[in-house]
Amino acid sequence: SDVGQVVDRGVLENIPLNGRAFWQLTQLTPGANYTPTGSTVYGSLTVIRASGVNVTINGSDPDKTGWVLDGSSIIEVQGGGTEIQPNVDAIQEFKVEGGNMSAEFGRTPTTVTATIKSGTNQIHGDLFEFLRNEKLDARNTFFVTPKGSSQTKDILKRNQFGGVIGGPIKKDKTFFFADIEETVVRQGVVYSNVVPTAAQRQGDFSALSATMKNPFNGYAAFPGNQVTLTPGTPGVFSPQAKFFLNSFPNPNFFQGTTARYVFAPALALSTFKSDVKIDHNLTSRDHLMGRYSIVNNVDDLPDAMPALGILHNTARGQDATMALTHIFNPHWLNELRAGYYRMFFHFEPPVAGTNYSLPANANYQGFDLQAFGGFPQINITNYAGFDGAPSNQLPKSNHIRTYEYADTLTYNAGRHTMKMGMQLYHNSTGYITGSQTQGIFNFLGTYTGDAFADLLLGLPNNASRDPGALWWGGYGNWPAWFYHDNYRVTQNLTLNLGVRYEINGFYTGQRGQTSGFNSTTGRVIIPSKFDVTSRPISGLLLPLYKDRLDYTASLGLPNSIVRPDNKDLMPRIGFAWKPLGKDKWAVRGGYGIFFIYANNNGPNNTSGVPPLTVQETQFYDSPPNAPTRVWSNYFLGTVSGG
Repeated sequence: SDVGQVVDRGVLENIPLNGRAFWQLTQLTPGANYTPTGSTVYGSLTVIRASGVNVTINGSDPDKTGWVLDGSSIIEVQGGGTEIQPNVDAIQEFKVEGGNMSAEFGRTPTTVTATIKSGTNQIHGDLFEFLRNEKLDARNTFFVTPKGSSQTKDILKRNQFGGVIGGPIKKDKTFFFADIEETVVRQGVVYSNVVPTAAQRQGDFSALSATMKNPFNGYAAFPGNQVTLTPGTPGVFSPQAKFFLNSFPNPNFFQGTTARYVFAPALALSTFKSDVKIDHNLTSRDHLMGRYSIVNNVDDLPDAMPALGILHNTARGQDATMALTHIFNPHWLNELRAGYYRMFFHFEPPVAGTNYSLPANANYQGFDLQAFGGFPQINITNYAGFDGAPSNQLPKSNHIRTYEYADTLTYNAGRHTMKMGMQLYHNSTGYITGSQTQGIFNFLGTYTGDAFADLLLGLPNNASRDPGALWWGGYGNWPAWFYHDNYRVTQNLTLNLGVRYEINGFYTGQRGQTSGFNSTTGRVIIPSKFDVTSRPISGLLLPLYKDRLDYTASLGLPNSIVRPDNKDLMPRIGFAWKPLGKDKWAVRGGYGIFFIYANNNGPNNTSGVPPLTVQETQFYDSPPNAPTRVWSNYFLGTVSGG
C-alpha cells in the first residue's frame, strides 16, 4: 500500500537536467516538488549546504524528507537535506516513497531511496562534459550594463565534466564501480551600492535639503550643514569613523543625485564528487558490499563591498557504507549493515583574523572576549553598509556525524513476506559560531538627521555584541526495532501489517552546553556536569545568575535534561486491492504513525541562554538628550556580558 515511484536508468539517461542533480527528478512523482536552490542560485551559501537539496513531498517540510543511499541514511540532522549528491550517471535507480511506508522506515514520513550502480563481468564506462556560458544564453531583458563595461549579458561559465567506469576485479567474484564529476562555475555578480559623495566624506552635507543637527550643541543646526566634532574646524570626526572611511568606495556612477559604486566581480564555485563501490561474493550465499562517497565544495563569494574581499567557504560531505548479506535458505535472508555519514562546512568571515576593536585599528572598547576577528557589521540607513561577520554569525562551522548500525532479517514464503530487525543511529554535532563577537553598529540618523553624518560623529543608534561560541553541539542515540508483514490474502488483496518501536531521546550537550526551563520554579535548568570553562563568558555569568539556576542532579534529570521517550510505538497498517480482479483499477489505503528525527536546529536553541552565553544590545540616548554612548565606548567600559 506504500505510495511511491521508481525512477530508473532510462529516465535518468534521457531527461536533461540543469545542474545534473538527480533529486531534481523527484518532481516526476505526484506530490513531490523542489526549490531549485542547489542547481541555479550560486550567489548564496545555501548552494553548498545540505539544505540546498530542498525537496518537499506531499506538502511536508523539506527537513521531513528522508534520504537513503544503498540502504544507509544520508540525511542531514541539522536543517534536513543531504550533502551527498551522487553523479547522475552513477545511479542505478531511485524511488520516492510518498506515504504509507513499511515499518522498516522511520525518522521521516517520506523518503527518497537511491542505489549506486555495481560493476559486472564486463568493463563499461563513459566520459562526459557539459558546457554552459553566456555566449549560449539569451540576453536578460533586465540586465543593465555596468558603467565602464562592454558587457551585454550576465557572465556565466559553467563546466561539468567527469566519467564512470565499472567492471570485474576477479571474474564472477569481485566487482568495482567508480565515478567522478567536477563542476566549475564562474558567474558575474553585479553590485550597485549607494555610497556617500566625496563632499559628504568631508562632512559637507550642503547638497541636502535637510538641516543637519548638532547633538552636542542642543541639536542646533550645523552652520552650512558642515558636520564636524569641532565647531569652526571642518572634517573633525570620530577616530572610528576616520578608520572605516578608508573602507568606503568612492562613487563611480550617479543616478540623478544619488551616488553609487557599481562593480561586477566574479564568484567562483567548484564542486567535486566521487563514488567508489566494491561488491564481493564471499560464497554462493554471502555477499559483501562497500561504498564510499564524497562531495567537496569550495565557494569563493565576493562581498558587496570591495574592502571586505572574497569570502572563502568550504563544505564537504562523506558517506561510507558496508553491508553483508547472507542467504540461509530459499526463505530466509539476513542483511547486516553499517553506515557513517559526515558533513563539515566552514564559512570564513570577511577579513578573517583581524580584530578591529584593537587600539591599532578602529579602537573601540567592549570586545575583550572577541575570539575570532573579522569585519564588524555596520548598517547605515539609506546607504550601503558593511554586512560584516555578524550578518551570518561568521566564522561558522558545522560538523555533523551520523553512525548507523542495522540488521534486517527477511522471510519470504507462500503468501507472506516478512521483515524484522533493529536499527541504531548515533548522532554527534559540533559547531563554531562567531555570532556577534565583532559587533553590530546601527546608524539611523537619530542625532544629526542623516545616518552617514551620525557615523562621522561616532553616534550609533544601537549596538549589539556577544562572545560567540568556540565549540558546542550535542550527541545522542536513537535505537529502533521493527516488524512488517506483506500478506497476500488473495490475488487481488494484499495487507500490509507492521509495527515499529523507537526510543527517542534528546541531545546531550557537548561539555554540558544545553539548558531547559523549570516551569515550577521559573529557573533555567543546566546539566550538573556543565563545564564552566567551555565558553570564556561562562565564568563571568555563573556567579551573576546562580540564584536563577537549577541543576539536573537536584531534579533527578539526565544531563540531556529531557528524559528519553520510551513509549513511541508506531503501527503501520495498509491494504492494496484490485476491485473485481481488474488490473485497470487499484485502491490503496493506509495508516501509520511516524516520529521525526531530532532536527538539531531545535536543540541548538537551548544553548543560547546564561550562563552559557548572553547577547547584549544597548540603545541610544533619546533626543533632546545629548548622547552619552559613543562608538569608542558604547558599552561604557564593560566586557561582553558585563
